[in-house]
Amino acid sequence: MNECKRLENTKTINAIRVWFISTIPNDSAGDIGTLNGLRLGRYAGHQTPWSEVNAAWGLCALLLHLLAKEYRVTFASHRIHPLGSLSTIEDVAQEKTYDLCYRKNNGTSFNQGMRRFLLCLKEFGDTMEQRTPSQKKKIKDIDVQKGEIGECSIEYSMMNEIKWIKALKYMVLNLKSWQKL
Repeated sequence: MNECKRLENTKTINAIRVWFISTIPNDSAGDIGTLNGLRLGRYAGHQTPWSEVNAAWGLCALLLHLLAKEYRVTFASHRIHPLGSLSTIEDVAQEKTYDLCYRKNNGTSFNQGMRRFLLCLKEFGDTMEQRTPSQKKKIKDIDVQKGEIGECSIEYSMMNEIKWIKALKYMVLNLKSWQKL
């Protein structure tokens, strides 16, 4: 019964546990971001199943969606639809929806979805820093025009998986920092 009470009083935001595991040889990219045990990233020597990466993206979408709701931040031109491993992000101005999950033949939609997610993360961070300047939480700078965080592209490419993993790590670090408000 005490466990039920504890769960009732737990904020959903705090139920998403974010940590990092080191699985990359020679620590070339650092650690892979992990949300509730789901790895957010893959590379040639460590083929995390796409279903797991997609589920981790779903938790990222849920976390940013809940943070925005909790702190009453409305994104100017996007809506995040946290739908588990099939999460999407809607560009309201263009009336288009992009994937936050990888599926065969949707690489462009996935990359565009990740770029838009980064835009929302930047917008959330900028809004929160304006509201509480003493609570600066941003870990790595986001360049929306280039689709980069910490000078690493958020777009997936088999030719550049290590940089993609770094970008995902920085994105998760930024999310985690805002989760602790």
